[in-house]
Amino acid sequence: MKRKLLILLLLISGAFLTSQHIFAQTDTAVNHKADSVKVSVQHNDPEAKADEEFNIFLLSLALIFAATVIGTAIAGTAVAVIFLLIVFGSMAAGILSISFVAGFYRRSFQFGFKTFVSIISTLAGIIIGGFGLLIISRLFESDLSIQRALIIGGLGGALGGVLMGLLVYQALKQSAIYFWKKYHHYKKAPMPDLTKL
Repeated sequence: MKRKLLILLLLISGAFLTSQHIFAQTDTAVNHKADSVKVSVQHNDPEAKADEEFNIFLLSLALIFAATVIGTAIAGTAVAVIFLLIVFGSMAAGILSISFVAGFYRRSFQFGFKTFVSIISTLAGIIIGGFGLLIISRLFESDLSIQRALIIGGLGGALGGVLMGLLVYQALKQSAIYFWKKYHHYKKAPMPDLTKL
């Protein structure tokens, strides 16, 4: 890998050094040290003017090519971003609909919310676990293949995500009870029974 990079670097630097000779304009008036009469005659030379016009043509073609490359890169990035937004939007709609159906089936808002938190934390655990183990295996140069690192990390992340989802749900439930008591302490309103979940 290092040899390939070194060869690539040498080729690029060699191309850069020789590009000065390839693309340089050869102006005969500057190369030949002549008096001002000969210089003015040579500037009126039709071959020199044709050479200058050809260089302007090449510059315009290079600018058109660069603009096309940049425009294509921007369009490709926009298409990829739109595709990813559609994918993540579909996933979010699926997660919300599953949580709504689970809550509607059990006739409990808390169960639907618990399902939502569990699904979100499980998916986050899979993503973080899979890519986390992949990065760690590459940093420490282990013998794990990419597929094995993603699968093992994803499974461990899924288990950790389920446990984290349950802990987050319990923490949110206790926070809701605490703030309900704090807010309605002054109003003397009856508190709903949130402990039977």
